This record gives sequence, C-alpha cells and structure tokens, in this order.
Amino acid sequence: MASTALVSTPTLSQEVTAEDLRKFQEELQKQQTELKRQQEELNKQRQELSAQQLQLQNLMNQMQTQVQTNQQAATDRRQPAVPATPPPIQQADNQPRSVGEAPDRSAETNQDISVIADVGGVLTPKGQWVIEPSVEYTHASDNRFFFQGVEIVDAVLVGLIEAQDFNRDVINGSLGVRYGITNRLEADARVSFQKRQDKLASTPVSSTETTVLTDLDGSGLGDVEFGLHYQLNRKRGKWPYAVANLRVKSDTGDGPFDVSRNAQGIETELPTGSGFWTIEPSVTLIYPTDPAVLFANVGYLFNIEDDVNTQLSDTTFIRKVDPGDAIKASFGMGLGINERLSMSFGYDHSYIFGTKTEIGIREAQDFTDSLFDPNAPRPFTFVNTEGRTAQVGQFLWGVSYILTDRVNINFNVGVGVTSDAPDARVMLRVPIKLGGGT
Repeated sequence: MASTALVSTPTLSQEVTAEDLRKFQEELQKQQTELKRQQEELNKQRQELSAQQLQLQNLMNQMQTQVQTNQQAATDRRQPAVPATPPPIQQADNQPRSVGEAPDRSAETNQDISVIADVGGVLTPKGQWVIEPSVEYTHASDNRFFFQGVEIVDAVLVGLIEAQDFNRDVINGSLGVRYGITNRLEADARVSFQKRQDKLASTPVSSTETTVLTDLDGSGLGDVEFGLHYQLNRKRGKWPYAVANLRVKSDTGDGPFDVSRNAQGIETELPTGSGFWTIEPSVTLIYPTDPAVLFANVGYLFNIEDDVNTQLSDTTFIRKVDPGDAIKASFGMGLGINERLSMSFGYDHSYIFGTKTEIGIREAQDFTDSLFDPNAPRPFTFVNTEGRTAQVGQFLWGVSYILTDRVNINFNVGVGVTSDAPDARVMLRVPIKLGGGT
C-alpha cells in the first residue's frame, strides 16, 4: 500500500500542474488578443491624428495663401496703369508677355501697364482674351509755303507754288483683340475705320487770284495691324521687366497712290492708309516702384519699299517709293491715385528719315513736236529724290479707371511739341477681359 501511494502522488501532482498551465496559456492568449486589439486601436487613432494634422496644415496653407493673395490684390490696385504695347509691355510685351514657360503670375503681372497707348506693358495671362474698342481724334494745322503737287528736286517742281493754311481732322475707330498664348507670350490684332477731313486755304503767290478754299475728305477701312509681345525675363531684385514687341502693319487702307486725282495730279480725296507695309520691332522696360511704375520704350520702324508705278499727270510718273524709316522712343511714369484710379505722364519722340522716290518727268510737247506726231509724247526722264527728315514729338498724359474686375476705361491725350507733330491727339479705350486666364 505504501508503495502504491508513493506512485499515485506524483501523478495527481502532474495533473494539477497541466491544468494550471492550460489556464495560464488561455489567460495569456486572451491578454495577447486584447493587446493586439488595443494596438490596432492605437494605430487607427494615430492614422486619424495624422489625417487631422494634414487637414490642419492644408487649412493653414490656404489661409496663408489667401492672406498673400489679398495683400497682392491690394498692391495691384495701387499700381498705376501705364502704356502697350506694348506694350506691353502686354501687354508688357504690352506686356511689350514674354513676346513660354509660365512664370509666377502673382510676381510678374500685377501691374496693369495700359494707360498710354502704343507703348506696351505686362501681358495678358495665358488663355485670356481681351477685346478693346477705341476711338481716337487727331487735329493738325499748319501755315506755310509749300508746293501743291509733287516735289522732284529743288529746281524742278510740279504743281502750284502757294501760301497755304490747312486744318486736318481725323477720327479713327478701331477694335483690337489680345490673347495670352502663354503667360509670357501675347498676340494681338487691330482693325480700324478712318474718316479724314482737310480744309485748305490756298493763295497762289505768283498771281493776283483770291484765296481758294478746298475741302477734301476720305473714309474707309484703315491699315490692319498684327503684333506679338514676349516677356524676356522675370523681375528679380532691381532689374525691370523687359518685353520684346514685334508689330506688323498692312496696307489694307487706301494709300496716297490709290485715291483719285485731277489732271494736275492733285488729290481729290484723302487716303485712309499709308499704302505701304510696315514692320516695327521694339523693346519695353517696366520698373514697378510702389506707388509708381516707370516705363520706357525704344524701337525702329521699317517702311517697306514698293513699286507703285502710278502716273499722276501727263508729265509726272511715280515708279518706286521708299517711305522713310523712323527711330522711336518714349518714356514716362504711371502713378496710382487709389485702388481704382491711376494716371500716367510721358514723352514720345520719333525721328523720321526722308522718303526716297523715283519720279519720271517729261516736258510738255511744243510746236516742233506737233509737226511730226502730235500723239507721240516725249519719254519720261527718271530721277531719284529724297524728302526732308521730320521730328515728331509729343507730351503724353493718361488716366485709367477700373470700372469692374473685367472692364477698364483709359483716356489718353497727346500734345504736339514739334512743328511736324499733330496739335492734339485724344483717345478713349475700353479694354474688356474675356475668359478666366491662368
């Protein structure tokens, strides 16, 4: 019995130990399961916290961007509107934009450089259209001796020698369109309709005739223009914006050799265009310095030579004409008055080279000619002539008002300060933005 008891006791002890171990393992497994569940819950909370932190960061970034946008918008409204072109400069450039890669618009196109026409400025944003109806009035007057007709050389003249007083009035209505190809490249086009009227008071010096009053007028389509403006740089530090401009003017209007003339070769109606193609490259510089904007533009105007082959009268034939080229420069300053109103002041000057003309002259038939063949006129004798140079300078003044976010009203005045310049030039333009742009 004692032997049996000794054997049984270890067996019972082993059964108790196994049961405890099993319970212990079950409890351990439950704790591991709970720990795993808590770990998953903790991971889930960490993910939610990360998402909330990301949302908070995005919200802070948006608020910062909005503050910067509001500050920039306030700065933009204070910037004055200055000519472009051209400029741009353009729009530029107008503007003269860069006339592509897209720059930071908030840093490069805040200033509306558009008060004074034909100079160019910061350009139209990518994808945006701008239509610009305008009307312009020009008045010119003079009192001088001149040869009514064609001046051949100093000693050979066709027409009457007169003392003349004339007044010229021109009304030009046009519609322009600008489009931002990229944030630095802009294209534009302009179609115009022109009405002209000249009043001449002529007194022949070599006769006792009384003063003759003559009214001439002309109206019709003007010369269609096309342009490109490219912004060359982004403004950094003290460097200004630089805009390159290229403008091409067609000969769609009636030129001086397209209008009707009388037997003496004198015009009986006025042209509405130059009659020649023109190419004008230029560069516009724009330097914002709150609350003002400084601008300058320099360019060269190429007038393309043409064979006109026009007989003005029985004794005068025009074979070839090369209109004088021109060197052009302007500069000025725009000043912001308040968030909507700005003014600009400037000066524009052009040095125009003399026109080169190949003219055929033949003498009238005399009695000796009529004895042989009265219907056989003498041949033309061709000579080359060159007209005088001209200096055209005018002071510029402009005011711009932001009517709405998409509509501006620009009023410009030019006053002639040289004898060759028009007395006064007044223009009203209404740029209207279409499309959002980027």
